[in-house]
Parts: sequence; C-alpha cells; structure tokens
Amino acid sequence: MDFEIVLEVDLFFWSAVTGVCLMAAYDVIRAWRRLLIHKKAAVILEDVLFWTLAAVAVFLLLFFQNNGIIRWYAIAAVGIGMLVFEVLLGQWFIKFINFLLKPLQKMRKKYRIKKMKKQAEKQKQPKKQKQDKESVNS
Repeated sequence: MDFEIVLEVDLFFWSAVTGVCLMAAYDVIRAWRRLLIHKKAAVILEDVLFWTLAAVAVFLLLFFQNNGIIRWYAIAAVGIGMLVFEVLLGQWFIKFINFLLKPLQKMRKKYRIKKMKKQAEKQKQPKKQKQDKESVNS
C-alpha cells in the first residue's frame, strides 16, 4: 500500500475514535443534566463549552495527524464515529453512567425529601400560630 494512503486511513481511524470519545463525553453531560436539573441558560452554556472543546479537539487532531490540512473525510469520520457510538453503544453507555451515578441520585432524593418535609412544616407552622392567636383572642 502507498504510504500516503496509509496516512489517510490512519487519519480516518483517529477521526472516528475522536468522534466516539466526543459522543461519550456528551452522554456523560446528558446524564449529569438528568441528575441535577439545569436551567436553560446553564444548558446553553454547557453546550457552547462542549462544542467549543469539540472543535478544539478536531483542530488538534487535524493539526497533529495531518499537518493542519483540513480533509473533509476526516470531519465526516468524526461524525460517523459519533453516530456509530450513539447507535451501537449509546444505550449501554448511558445505563453504565446511570449505574455509576445511582448513589448520587439516592442522595439527591433523600435531600429532596428532607427539603420537602421542611417546606411542609414551614407551611403548617403559620396556620397553627394563627389558630393559636385566634383561640387566645376568643
């Protein structure tokens, strides 16, 4: 095989691997979003940061693997790697991440239940105080 073709196949392979890694990182971000509810502005900021870092990753890939020359098949390979990961491994990976985050989810639920109980107690206290004042005034 010609040496140039070997370099292009190598670039295609590493581009696809980069796409897989980027999609896995985005799945981690999505799992984190399910764990902690984010406001819309925070989601937008996270997406902008992620895609900025993704662009830097692709730039570095092209810079070191192909001397900075943009090859459209390399960019397509990143997309293909992302798509292949999402179709073949995405569901299993999300289940694995959810398994890892399960202790944090349980802690969040306990905290939320305690918080709801405190809020319910605060709402009941003013009613009791009003009833006590009314019975004293009577």
